[in-house]
Amino acid sequence: MYEELETFNTDRIGHGVRMMEDPNTVALARERGLAFEVGVTRNFQTGVVKSIPEHPLMEMLNWGLNLAIGTDNPSILRVNLTDEYHLICEDLEMEYKLLKERILAAGQASILPETNHDELNEQLRIELSL
Repeated sequence: MYEELETFNTDRIGHGVRMMEDPNTVALARERGLAFEVGVTRNFQTGVVKSIPEHPLMEMLNWGLNLAIGTDNPSILRVNLTDEYHLICEDLEMEYKLLKERILAAGQASILPETNHDELNEQLRIELSL
């Protein structure tokens, strides 16, 4: 994955969990401030991780990576964002304050047009009391 990050000019990565296997890739991703769209349940259901508690989400955050928590096809995987947030707080022991920061990070990494982007982020700050 390191070569791909060096070759392509990207600012977001879908999934990206396996990147944690290479510290050089992690360092490059952190340096570039890449946004990762991570779905814990999705990674478990698709076999990327063996169990929810083994998911590297918290390790990714500890490395200083920019993570947006998502669900990816909620109708197919049968998980919604509320379920995902609950799971992460309960099973991965993410503090509520950190979850709110990740929700804001998702808004900041969105691919909306700039005017909608700013409106979304302002609304999120108000709703999350940030």
